[in-house]
Amino acid sequence: MQLFNDAKKIIAIAELYSIHEKDLKTRPELFGASLRYRIIAGSLVRAEDYVQAMRVRRDLASAMQQIFTTID
Repeated sequence: MQLFNDAKKIIAIAELYSIHEKDLKTRPELFGASLRYRIIAGSLVRAEDYVQAMRVRRDLASAMQQIFTTID
């Protein structure tokens, strides 16, 4: 479960920054300080880390699918 959680955090924070980057740069006052800091943290995720997190998520989902095929 920790691997799922780690991968999710990396993916979510990188995507959060990607979605809000333009507004954060042009209208930062729209965001509260706490949210602004969380979004900015996403800019620090390296592409290699994001891709690896996506691979981990894919592999874990595939493993879970295989487990579920054994359950009636």
